Amino acid sequence: EMRWSRTERVLKAPSLLFWARATRANRLCKEGEHALALESYAQALAELERVESDRRPSPANVMTLHHNRGKSLMALGKHLKAREALSAAVAIAGAPADYPAAADKRAECDAALLEHDRAAAAWEGLAASFAGETGDDAAATKAKVDGWARKAAREREKLRFEPHEVLGLESP
Repeated sequence: EMRWSRTERVLKAPSLLFWARATRANRLCKEGEHALALESYAQALAELERVESDRRPSPANVMTLHHNRGKSLMALGKHLKAREALSAAVAIAGAPADYPAAADKRAECDAALLEHDRAAAAWEGLAASFAGETGDDAAATKAKVDGWARKAAREREKLRFEPHEVLGLESP
């Protein structure tokens, strides 16, 4: 009976439940089961609130959780909530340049929400942060910078049009 109560206490530990739910959510996200993944992300975040400070996951793990939650929300067309999740990931990182994957996805949400100026500014900021970087991955970084610059230019181009033109309508 003592062994069972100890086992039960371990299995109900918030940190263990957090990791189990986070792992399940990430697996479901990778498998394309985004609605189910969102349920598990919500459960994991709820458990995170109960985890004692000495057992909390690293900020990197929490950032990844928010980032993947944002990707699932985007896949379901919930761009406003996705932007919030991705903003949480970037906030934990400290700056967009510290978590460019999340900042890039957040800019995609801005573009999907027709906030072209905001999306363009985000991509321009990312491009500026990494422009001229040298090192082992200089070619890959240059490709990313060029991609962000192209995305920003496309969003800036959309600002020249009237809203009905962006939507493909002939008149307001």
